[in-house]
Amino acid sequence: MTETRQLEVLLIEDNPDDAFLVEELLQDGGWPVIRPTHADRLSRAFELTRDTDFDAVLLDLILPDSQGLDTFRKVRHRLPDLPVVVLTGLDDEQTALEALKDGAQDYLPKNDISNLLLRRTIRYAIERKRSETALRRSEEKRRAVLENAPDPVVAYDDQERVVYINPAFTRVFGWSLEACQGRPLEFTTNEFLPEERELWQSLEDKGAFYGVETKRLTRTGRLVDVSISGALSRDRSGNDASIVFILQDITRRKQAEENLRHLAYHDPLTGLPNRKAFYERLMDAINQAQRSEGHNRLALLFIDLDHFKHINDTMGHNTGDLWLKDVAGRLMKHIRKSDHVFRLGGDEFTVILTNLSQDIDAAKIANNLIQSISEPFKVEGREFYNSASIGISIYPENGLSVEHLVKNADTAMYAAKEERNRYRFFNQELNRKAQERIRLECDLRRALSKNEFRLHYQPLVDDQKKILGVEALCRWQHPELGLLEPKDFIPLAEETGLIVEIGQWVLDSALSSLKKWHGHGFRDLFVAVNISPRQFKQPNLVESVLSMLDKQRISPKMLQLEVTESCILENPEAAIEKMNRLHEHGVRLSVDDFGTGYSSLNRLCRFPIQSLKIDRSFIGNVGRDGKDLEIVKMIIAMAHSLGIEPVAEGVEDDRQWEFMREHGCRWTQGFLFSRPLPESEMDIFLTTNRQNRRLRVV
Repeated sequence: MTETRQLEVLLIEDNPDDAFLVEELLQDGGWPVIRPTHADRLSRAFELTRDTDFDAVLLDLILPDSQGLDTFRKVRHRLPDLPVVVLTGLDDEQTALEALKDGAQDYLPKNDISNLLLRRTIRYAIERKRSETALRRSEEKRRAVLENAPDPVVAYDDQERVVYINPAFTRVFGWSLEACQGRPLEFTTNEFLPEERELWQSLEDKGAFYGVETKRLTRTGRLVDVSISGALSRDRSGNDASIVFILQDITRRKQAEENLRHLAYHDPLTGLPNRKAFYERLMDAINQAQRSEGHNRLALLFIDLDHFKHINDTMGHNTGDLWLKDVAGRLMKHIRKSDHVFRLGGDEFTVILTNLSQDIDAAKIANNLIQSISEPFKVEGREFYNSASIGISIYPENGLSVEHLVKNADTAMYAAKEERNRYRFFNQELNRKAQERIRLECDLRRALSKNEFRLHYQPLVDDQKKILGVEALCRWQHPELGLLEPKDFIPLAEETGLIVEIGQWVLDSALSSLKKWHGHGFRDLFVAVNISPRQFKQPNLVESVLSMLDKQRISPKMLQLEVTESCILENPEAAIEKMNRLHEHGVRLSVDDFGTGYSSLNRLCRFPIQSLKIDRSFIGNVGRDGKDLEIVKMIIAMAHSLGIEPVAEGVEDDRQWEFMREHGCRWTQGFLFSRPLPESEMDIFLTTNRQNRRLRVV
């Protein structure tokens, strides 16, 4: 097409940056001259059409006064003769595809527009619109337009013999008019022959059809995705005169749709089907099993990596991603062709096992998966080891619906995770425990408002049995279950996020008790309070701690905050910044349960730590396990070399205490001196041992 005048394009776009980009591209040379007129809303666009005859519309579907597909339909209704090209963002491409089905000429992603592409698309949109209009006009005028149409056009007589093929048809499909004029054109595969007969019948019955998406063969045998529109015209006597088909090559659009579909149903990291695909596939598997009337059993495996968080925390997320991709490959190697693997997110995977003859088949596969995951993972010349916990639910015994199978497999997985590196089948006992957990969570959410939490205190003593401080330990006075220890509810509180409120209550209550004891004369007594990982991550932790100290008028040096290794190593730089601020104000800092994580004293020396507690599992083996003895001596020696005070927790007898004294561990804590006591009993304990606060009875 050669334009003798400039083309007037109505640009309907509310984003000024996007509008400016389009206007700049259209003014960047080229022939014909394309002049854009900008409207930032639909109502303004319709006003502009009163004074200007536009050749095409560039349309953003998301406008202040209209949204989505409805925007396109309004434009098509008001401006039926103008071709519309949809401008789409990353998140509304699917809507643009729907607009194409509704009659839009084309669409352009905003983030991938060039001068040439934009000008070509506008011209082609105008061309296609003219081609469609020409179908409703005389044969002579139609032929003149179709010769220059960018889309393939083929015309038949009433005997289905080719009478016309335009150059675009020759370019796309390879046949020329000379090669096939006067005979039928066979470019439909056997698969689509029934569909083609339906299209011809539709022409006979209705006279036209529009936008049927299918496939057609080129002369060389290649399949092309096309959108076909057809129209039948009759002579004045009502006899068939000609049939015209317009075929738009939609290969690129189909590829874009397929890419979108793949992204919607697959995990970008591992390439495995994602959560959405999992639920749809599980529903299909259940439906197939139901149709087999009990002859087709299936199993659902929920897989959770046991220590994945530690790999992320200590080695970084890049290594964690490599490990997840490696796990995905291992899972795929150990399933059958009829089975399916999915990644739900994080370190959670699922497997659907179909066509099971007996439950033992699921157990065998689960065991193979566990063994495969436990094999070493190598990256950058280093080896890492991990394990997995798997929960299994069976259809139909453990549920007839997607919801029940998923819930029960998840319940079984949590049961397996209590022991780790194993699989568990769902059964009623696990279900009972799951229900108890749900009830406990409900009770936990109300415990603070009902004032059910209690603090017990355990003394911390030096090598002369002088009481240095007390550790505040939270207990839950459950109305039905009695007094619960931290291990019975703290993990649940951490998981649900309730630990933040509970931790604040513990800190405030412990400081209140300390203020009372200072008032009774124990002025150099300090209190130690555990800070949970979730509580430590709170951005206002430092301000909250200092505010509570100020409220109770207690010196910061009388407070010791105890954190775990993983808590501070998850984000070391942020942890150092937070701990330095606390340290600058005088707050003591201690690492709890040292030796159970993945850190070393060398790494911990970066943090402003005054003390660390050697985990009780090592102390309990003093005198029995020579290896643990050496570990304890090594920790004590290294701690002293770094200026950190080692603390032995869980000391229960004189032999353990003497061992700690002999090897330089001056601070100890445990049942040898006192079990954790309620505040009222700790009052008596301190008073009884008032003289230099040395223990009289051991």
